[in-house]
Amino acid sequence: MTLETMLNLYNILSASHLYILGFLFNGILYYVAMNFEQMKKFARLDRMSEKRGGLAKVRIKLSKAQKLELLKMATACGIESDLAVDEKYNRGDNFERIITELLTAEKWSKNSVPFNISGDIAINGENIQIKLDGCEITNEKLLRKMVRI
Repeated sequence: MTLETMLNLYNILSASHLYILGFLFNGILYYVAMNFEQMKKFARLDRMSEKRGGLAKVRIKLSKAQKLELLKMATACGIESDLAVDEKYNRGDNFERIITELLTAEKWSKNSVPFNISGDIAINGENIQIKLDGCEITNEKLLRKMVRI
């Protein structure tokens, strides 16, 4: 699958069309809210390992220039070490915890709700996905399973 095909399928299937994208710059953790069209500018096509089938996957990967541009509208929300506060979770989970507890009255807990069912958080009734730079958005195996192709 091409990057464009995977992004289009993901967008069609997703319960969220708003995103909070997090990134590190000079040791400071920032976040920016954006819509799907804005977020997809940062998507890159990558491959799963051969052991996992070698299929295509979509990742968010910000360049230094993109981070500098995003800094103009970003909000600081922590420092790099905050992404490792709870060692039983990865950096993306820790970022989701930070954002959930910062922007909602909810205490974060890990869940496995698929992106087509719900966002990571809801604000004013709007589902929002929380993503950290370097994350996998979706992969070909999952999309093929969801649309049965």
